[in-house]
Amino acid sequence: MKKAVLFFVSLLLTCTSAQADDKGYMSNKEMLDYCEQPKMSIGSGFCVGYIRGTFQQKNVSEQLLLAVTKSIIDMAGSKADGAEAVKKSVSKVYGCIENRSGEQLEAVFVKWAKANPERWHEPAFIGILQSGTEAFPPPCD
Repeated sequence: MKKAVLFFVSLLLTCTSAQADDKGYMSNKEMLDYCEQPKMSIGSGFCVGYIRGTFQQKNVSEQLLLAVTKSIIDMAGSKADGAEAVKKSVSKVYGCIENRSGEQLEAVFVKWAKANPERWHEPAFIGILQSGTEAFPPPCD
């Protein structure tokens, strides 16, 4: 039990310190530093979790856009299928990341971040989404 409490406290401190700078976001370089920590370390776990969380919001965004589009189409009485157009647009932004493991998405981000040091100052979520889009471009299967 002590180990579990210690683990969660250290994880909380790690997560808090990752966002505790003046700019208010984690940069691509900061995320790369976490991702390059040894496997099974807190930093490596944070990296995979952050990347998975970033891509999970893709699903939420897509569902929200589909619901709004359907509501607009229903109100307008249109027979057009705008939902498919929205889904294709969302895929252009996020890439085709379905059925990708956290470790695979981590490796894709690390490769992208190392190849783009001029973008290390940008927010990590932008680099994560960019790396996924470049590695797994539409059309999605």
